[in-house]
Amino acid sequence: MRYSRDKPRPHAEFLLAANSVAGRHTIDLHAQLRNTGRILDASKIELGGTDILEVEVNIQEAIPAPQLEGWKLRYQIWPRDIAIRRNMASSGWQDLEALVAGRDADVFDAQGTGIPANEFLGMLSELPEPNTGAMRWAVVIGDDSGLHLQLQALPASAPTLQGKPLLRK
Repeated sequence: MRYSRDKPRPHAEFLLAANSVAGRHTIDLHAQLRNTGRILDASKIELGGTDILEVEVNIQEAIPAPQLEGWKLRYQIWPRDIAIRRNMASSGWQDLEALVAGRDADVFDAQGTGIPANEFLGMLSELPEPNTGAMRWAVVIGDDSGLHLQLQALPASAPTLQGKPLLRK
C-alpha cells in the first residue's frame, strides 16, 4: 500500500474520485480541502487493488464460546467491495451468521474440517448468550505510520452494535 502523491484535484471531482494507484492492495483518502489546506467535513476512503483479500478469522474472538476454540471462518473479498462509509474510517457491522448463511464464508473446526453452514448455524442457536458476533472493516494507522486495513469483531449482533453511539462510527 502506498500514499497517493498526486496533485490535489478540483472540488467537482470529489464525489466521483476513484482509487488512483494500482497495486496489490491500495487505500486512498479523498478529502475536500480549504485553501489553507485544512480538511472540510467531507472525506471518503477508497480501497482497491489487483488481489483478492484472503480472510481467516478465529471465530472465538467474535463468539466467546469454549466449543468454538480453534474454529475458523474463511472468506474472500475484493478490497473495492469493502464499503468504507463516507466521512468515516470503517464499514458497517456485518453479522458473522449472515456471512455463513449467505454462503459468503466457510466454517472450519479446530482440525480443519469444513462444517456445513446449516449445522454451524444450528449449533450457534443452542449456545448460551452471547451466541452471535459481528465484524467490520476499519482503516487504521499502524506502528509504521501507514494506513492499514483491520478486521474488527465483537460478540454482539450488527443491529445492536449499530445502535451504540460509540460503535456506530
